[in-house]
Amino acid sequence: MKFYTPIGCGAPTYTLKYIRVMKLILLFLTTVFLQVAVAGRAQTVTYSKRGATLEQAFKEINNQTGYTFLYTNEMLIGTKNIDLEFLNTQLTSVLKEIFKGQPLLFTVKSKVIVLQRAPFSNPLVIPAPITIKGRVVDE
Repeated sequence: MKFYTPIGCGAPTYTLKYIRVMKLILLFLTTVFLQVAVAGRAQTVTYSKRGATLEQAFKEINNQTGYTFLYTNEMLIGTKNIDLEFLNTQLTSVLKEIFKGQPLLFTVKSKVIVLQRAPFSNPLVIPAPITIKGRVVDE
């Protein structure tokens, strides 16, 4: 004779296994969705032009990503034209390529790219000591 029924006296082991599997699936799906959200926020740029000025590149990046550039016209004096070839390239990689060899530095703050002049890096050139020979005559 049995004096108890299996209903309500404790969860059978298969129910605990189902709960454990459901928790793992939930964790997996949460991780996948977070990765997709982060990838969706990464800004990419597609641009191709030879001999582009920095201003042209800034306008195109602004159109594609919504990032704005903060600079003065005096900062662009002495910059070189650049050849650009990007296809779905991350914004940070594009910026590093654009400013390579230019006298400018950049920092990204929220949706604004702030430019500043690079510090003068040429060290002061000290000439080698010269030996002078002769005699001093009083006149």
